[in-house]
Amino acid sequence: MIHKCAMNDCPREFKYFRDGKLYEFPYGHVGAGQGTKNLERRMLWLCEDCSERYTLDYRDGEIIAVERRKIA
Repeated sequence: MIHKCAMNDCPREFKYFRDGKLYEFPYGHVGAGQGTKNLERRMLWLCEDCSERYTLDYRDGEIIAVERRKIA
């Protein structure tokens, strides 16, 4: 269950799906030759303010926040 924004420094609580952005990622240990098909899924949410500045990405088995690039 989602309780708050995925950004540790942000205290905003999750209340509505319409505010911010919801992400779904594979979660758990992957053995050699297994892939992510049999993993559990983890749901994370970024509030509207944080989702304007960051996105979440899954890299090397970890979920990380990536700063969005500004388009001029």
